[in-house]
Amino acid sequence: LTLSGAVRYENYSDFGDNVSGKIAARYDFTPNFAIRGAVSTGFRAPSLQQQYYTQTSILYISNVPYETGTYPSVSEAGLALGGTPLEAEESVNYSLGFVVRNGPFELTADAYRIDINDRIILSETLTGSATADPGTNARAIYDLLVPYGATAARFFINGVDTETTGLDVVARYRADVADGHRLDF
Repeated sequence: LTLSGAVRYENYSDFGDNVSGKIAARYDFTPNFAIRGAVSTGFRAPSLQQQYYTQTSILYISNVPYETGTYPSVSEAGLALGGTPLEAEESVNYSLGFVVRNGPFELTADAYRIDINDRIILSETLTGSATADPGTNARAIYDLLVPYGATAARFFINGVDTETTGLDVVARYRADVADGHRLDF
């Protein structure tokens, strides 16, 4: 049985401290067969672009062009539309697999699952209209965005929790060729 582990400490000037870790194990039943597994945690602070990016472009929604602004979530426009400061994404990763060897042949298979909380994505595009009745959301959005040269807006948010699962299978065959060279298939 082989056990390994690691602990990582990070200090972000704008997101504080984080400790993440990993523990892994491998057990060789025979020289030809082993199982392995790992559990780890992860942390990703929002990128500078996700926090501070600003752009205005034409975006077509139902074949209608909107001058669409992408604003920081904590900008005046972002806050007025419901934006909040971005939080870091945190994840937990699990994997379990095996290794089979038979002479020059090797097969590995690993199942994995990655759970990410507070994943950062773009919000829906919020649109406004100059012809909307005063007091409606569409008119309020329009009135808010006109000084910024836009009629629609979006911003980055901690919008979803995701779960990714999968299976990685790798087969390899080593063939020795002349003069001590080797081919891997």
